[in-house]
Amino acid sequence: MYDKIKNRIQEPTKNTYQPAFTIVEILIVIVIIGILATIVIIFYIGTHEKAIDGSLQADLKNSSTLLELDKTNNDLYPSTIENANNGKGLKPSNGAVFDYSYNDEDNSYCLTASKEGRSFYIESAERVPKKGSCPVGNVAVGSFFKTWGGNSYSYGNSTIQTIDGGYAMTGDTYSYGTGLSDVFLAKFKADGSEEWSKAWGGIDEDRSKAIIQTSDGGYAVAGETASYGTGQTDAFLTKYTADGVVSWSKTWGGANDDKGGKLAQTSDGGYIMAGSTNSYGGSGYSAFLAKYTSGGNLTWSKTWSGTGWDFASAVVQTSDGGYAIAGTTDNGSNNDDVFLAKYTSDGTLSWSRTWGGNGYDNGISMVQSSDGGYAVTGEVDSNEDYGQDMFILKFTTDGTLSWSRAWGGLSGFDRGNSIIQASDGGYVIAGTTDIFSPGANDDAVIVKYTPDGNLSWAKAISGFNPENGNGAAQASDGGYLLAGITASYGGVDQSAFLAKFTADGSIADCNVAMCKNPTGDNINLAFSANGMTAATTSPAITSTAINANETAIYPQAPVPAMTTVFSGQELYIAYPGTNQKVCKQWTASGGKTIKGFVVSQETEQDFDYFEVSFDGIIRYNQSGFITDYYVDISNTPASTIKTCLTTDEFESQGGYGGQVTGVIYN
Repeated sequence: MYDKIKNRIQEPTKNTYQPAFTIVEILIVIVIIGILATIVIIFYIGTHEKAIDGSLQADLKNSSTLLELDKTNNDLYPSTIENANNGKGLKPSNGAVFDYSYNDEDNSYCLTASKEGRSFYIESAERVPKKGSCPVGNVAVGSFFKTWGGNSYSYGNSTIQTIDGGYAMTGDTYSYGTGLSDVFLAKFKADGSEEWSKAWGGIDEDRSKAIIQTSDGGYAVAGETASYGTGQTDAFLTKYTADGVVSWSKTWGGANDDKGGKLAQTSDGGYIMAGSTNSYGGSGYSAFLAKYTSGGNLTWSKTWSGTGWDFASAVVQTSDGGYAIAGTTDNGSNNDDVFLAKYTSDGTLSWSRTWGGNGYDNGISMVQSSDGGYAVTGEVDSNEDYGQDMFILKFTTDGTLSWSRAWGGLSGFDRGNSIIQASDGGYVIAGTTDIFSPGANDDAVIVKYTPDGNLSWAKAISGFNPENGNGAAQASDGGYLLAGITASYGGVDQSAFLAKFTADGSIADCNVAMCKNPTGDNINLAFSANGMTAATTSPAITSTAINANETAIYPQAPVPAMTTVFSGQELYIAYPGTNQKVCKQWTASGGKTIKGFVVSQETEQDFDYFEVSFDGIIRYNQSGFITDYYVDISNTPASTIKTCLTTDEFESQGGYGGQVTGVIYN
């Protein structure tokens, strides 16, 4: 018995314990616990982020309501966040931060709310919170509409943005200079205010068609001149310094009619110019291409022609170092056709293409696209049942047609005058439309396309009289520039204008009668592009140096304060009916002499005239729409002012009449 107990004590007891889980099972449990913990954490984070997002959006909506109340009370949104909420400021919820931006040009704001790395923003235009922060430059994008001109006709034909952030425009003017019409170059600041203007020309007609900014910060302008050269008219190329001083001018032409159209600066610092010539090439007119050095020396010239008339209206240096021109030819299979021609760097013709239908189809502007192809615009008359329309053609690098579109109304007149490729890869066309009044007044129009030819939007500048859009450019802030002609706004007769649109095609504070949204049809065209065998020559051109007259143009000073403002109808004449002349007279008291006056009128353009004379001498006699135009007569002051409104025999009435609203006297 003892021994049994002893043995039990001395013998070690066998371990009979079995673990509840294996190591694998334990690891699986740990993984499951980790997954569950992760799910809980993700759920918490998601719920937390949703709570933050909801709080930020609520902050923005509440703040937007307060900002709208500020606008209701003050007509404007507050300029700073501290001035908002009637001077109490905008307060976000705990931990959130506000960033507020205000644009005084179009009275708009953008407000961003941020917390723990999450952000939402709200804009005055939509008032709907969106994820992210206010777009860069959102409230910095400006817009304006400026007119340029004097007491006669002025035409804006081409515009660019300059490297200093401003703008430049060129065209021709009958208001300044020394001849019938002179070339003008106008420089504007970023806000659209005029910096300086220069006129260039001789005793005859001189016109500018294109402007570029050169690599040295100056400018180059091309066009046509009847004042200089060897023939009826010659093409010309003029180089300016950055402040508008002429460095040199050269003509291109022979004994007949030669016109410069467009130009580009080449990679070697020189210039390439295209146009039409009646002095060289085939019978009638031929297209020409001229290469110049950076100093204005002519390197070579080439003509492009068939059996009829051919006009080049666009030129680019291509990405391979060669050149491309586009224009109009009547050597195609039908009437007038669009043509596109590609040259090597030494002016050897590589290929030519024509495009068109049975009508008159004209190529007016062209750009090389980022894919190495080409986009062309102009006017198409071959599209049955649609009148004359604006078009856009897209070609590949070798001149194969990719697609073609027409834009316009069911009838009337629509034309593309300038095309650019936008920074988003789409295309913008400046032109003319009568979609709002077919067969009557034209409106300036700017049309935006996607890269594949779908219509994005169209905007028009409209008025009581005709307007035309001639030149397009893109601004560095993503907006667009439009240069053109207006007979409804500005000074006497027709004025040049420069318009700055935002990226979506709007102009701040532009009333609905002036800024319209045309709803033209975007039509697929079925016409094909065909190869063409064109004749080329290398003419010996007379290129002469020009010593043209240069004139500094000073914009009209702001209207000064009037000594007497007429509150009644002292010098106001309403429309008296047809075939009438009605006058009113006013004399300054006490022997005082009048030194200036302000006139406003709205009469039928070119038919009914409002006249202002002093002591029997006519100092103003105009038709059309003019507002607050100041006339300085301090060099020949007078004591008696007489206003007269003369109407023609036709019954149509184009406005309210005319009036002198105030005078300055000593």
